[in-house]
Amino acid sequence: MTPISPISRQDAAMLLPTDSVKFVQTFRQSSPYFNAHRDSTVVIYLDGAALLNGDAALPLIQDLALLQSLDVRIVLVAGARPFIDAELAAQGFECQYHQGLRITRKEHLPAIAQAVGQMRVEIESWFSSGQAKQSYAVRPLFVSSGNWVMAKPLGIIDGIDFQHTGTVRRIETDPIQAVLNMGHIVLLTSQAYSITGDIFNLSSIDLAVEAAIALQADKLLWLTDPEHLVAARAALPTELSANDMPTLLAQAELPDSTRALLNASLKAAREVDRVHLLDRTLDGALLLELFTRDGVGIMINQNDYDVVRQASIDDIGGILSLLEPLENSGALVKRPREQLEMEIDHFSVLERDGAIIGCAALYPYPQNNSAELAAFAIDDAYRRGGRGAKLLTYIERRAKQQGIESLFLLTTQTMHWFIRHGFVQTDISNLPQARAQLYNFQRRSAVFSKVLGSA
Repeated sequence: MTPISPISRQDAAMLLPTDSVKFVQTFRQSSPYFNAHRDSTVVIYLDGAALLNGDAALPLIQDLALLQSLDVRIVLVAGARPFIDAELAAQGFECQYHQGLRITRKEHLPAIAQAVGQMRVEIESWFSSGQAKQSYAVRPLFVSSGNWVMAKPLGIIDGIDFQHTGTVRRIETDPIQAVLNMGHIVLLTSQAYSITGDIFNLSSIDLAVEAAIALQADKLLWLTDPEHLVAARAALPTELSANDMPTLLAQAELPDSTRALLNASLKAAREVDRVHLLDRTLDGALLLELFTRDGVGIMINQNDYDVVRQASIDDIGGILSLLEPLENSGALVKRPREQLEMEIDHFSVLERDGAIIGCAALYPYPQNNSAELAAFAIDDAYRRGGRGAKLLTYIERRAKQQGIESLFLLTTQTMHWFIRHGFVQTDISNLPQARAQLYNFQRRSAVFSKVLGSA
């Protein structure tokens, strides 16, 4: 009998359907986020309009159930405005607003209580239905709510008495944490109570911010009207820090409702690590945002998401993966791993969510008060967004701290980018003698230099 030769891993992969290959690749890329999000506390604001259509809401509820099964601690803040508007209209009441907030009269409270109660029942029903349809729901899924939000009157603004419209006085975090520790999803609604027992109607957006801050949440995610995301994208990058946001908002032309949401996002981002703005109509938006590196919405960080830092020996694998395609194309001179290990102190890296997406090396020539900028590389997928400039700024600052007065570099392909960032072409004779002796005349690299300002 002729022995059957085992097929190679590559041949075996070619036998798989394309969808299967994509699934394996996606699953591998998502796997680091499973541990990153485990035991994290996430506050999710769900626009009330998303709850009006049960068929549309069910996939979202299923995604929330999936997150909960992955040990993500979920606090769901549900907006009830469409339910309240409908119930008030059905009972013959006129809805009045000022500065985007409802004016809640005492006679409105029974209708509001009925609307919020109806919404709560529907959410609980959808979670039960979503769990029944999911094979990964290996444990009971419970949604819990309670009188954990203490309110106070909003008062009189611009001469208008908001009556039973309130604002958050405090959030009782201990019972909420206890419920989360039991593995339940916590549901917060716009109905809250004062210390005297009065009922108040709150802004769900304000409630989501206050809950995220009080619970020291890892993330606040807005699942809201797609029009907000469209308007915000016209004014903001897809990733920004809380420090950069005020200037961008001051310059932007935005609808009032979108500006209010972004101002709420800014308030949260000063206390919460990351705030995400998502389109509630996009199927799987939560999963795409949390389990892919680039997400699908706008992300506001308490600090910058892309971090530039000194490289360490643990970064060598990432640096090699980044440099290898450029070395193979001839854009960079090949560096063996052993050389990189010895020179790692010269390298800086641009890190994004644990992945190395950029690197550069700085080799000083103290006798000339100059340094060579080398191995400058940015991952192809991240060359937009000013990341190269950010890495270059870090290198220049590091050089000035070492007393270096000028940088030089040798390049064969990226001349125009460096010219745009202040480098000018020069001659080989202007290189430090030790570096000029190593010049490779076969590569015919162009030489550029840049004078640095004071540190």
